[in-house]
Amino acid sequence: MYTPHAFRVAIVLAFSAIANVQAAPYEPAVHITQLTDESRDRTMEVWVWGPAQPTGSASLVGGNSVFEPVAGESGRSFAPGSHPLLVFFHGTSGNTRSIAWLSSALAAHGYVVVSANHPGSTSLQVSQESIMQTWLQAEDGRFLIDALLASEKFATSIDAERIGSIGFSLGGYSSLAIAGARLEIRKLQEFCRISPEEETCKLFPDALYGPPVSGRPQNRDVSDPRIRIAVSLAPGFVPALTPDSMAAIDVPVLILAGTQDEMLPAERHARRLAGQFVLGDYVELSYASHFSFLGLCTSGALEILREENAEFLCHDPIESTRQAVHDRVIRLITDFLDAGFDRDL
Repeated sequence: MYTPHAFRVAIVLAFSAIANVQAAPYEPAVHITQLTDESRDRTMEVWVWGPAQPTGSASLVGGNSVFEPVAGESGRSFAPGSHPLLVFFHGTSGNTRSIAWLSSALAAHGYVVVSANHPGSTSLQVSQESIMQTWLQAEDGRFLIDALLASEKFATSIDAERIGSIGFSLGGYSSLAIAGARLEIRKLQEFCRISPEEETCKLFPDALYGPPVSGRPQNRDVSDPRIRIAVSLAPGFVPALTPDSMAAIDVPVLILAGTQDEMLPAERHARRLAGQFVLGDYVELSYASHFSFLGLCTSGALEILREENAEFLCHDPIESTRQAVHDRVIRLITDFLDAGFDRDL
């Protein structure tokens, strides 16, 4: 059972031995579709993952020239019963494929996972304007929850009382935002004036450094009361989050970060969240970089990415440790989710 406690801080060795590792009870299945939020005029490619009864013949899906495919049977029915639902948010310029490794693992563990390519923050769609529309992913998440709970195809597979959020980088912020965290853009402006060399500050338009503008839409409340637990991997926008909003979140929160994060160094970003929430844990993984939380890279990925000056997507502090990081992340998250969802039962 989950026991509420003060926010714990831990640093773990990413590739140390993991005791008592058990095989996942299911095989992952995935359904790829398209959904439109007509009220907001947003159409998204959506991947709905879920647990399927094991047959020993799981296929591979989601691969491309950069990321390796992952286990997943396309179109296969989910196992009987109602399962917890997780809304998974990708990072800036990310997509459903780059986070498919974790979606697949969570489905194998017994979770229904929905992820979408969010217009304005997904691959090849990011602009200086859209990157500042910080509310969009969380609002998409609320729509996706509504859509799945109303779906004849998926609703019977979902336990509507056990819904959580998970996200990476920008999506890590979105996972916290849909749980109740709010940001104030002037806090980020102040941070970037002091530390303009920060990689995250270089991503924003020149307008960020101008006079603070009160009432900007970034500070709107985009929370969803159905969220009962939240997981955030290497979250973005941390300097802008307001302490009052984080202190008001009364559901378990897990923050994961890498000690070698070159994009959002933990000591100036994720680690600032330690002690900000009522319940949960903060864990740093040694030898993990920001992009260690993305999928495994193909043998030809670096050559392809070199043409776009994007080799960093596949560079890890120590070569060939990404799988070990993934194994540790899966164990940390599933243990946390299992305990957190059971705390009120």
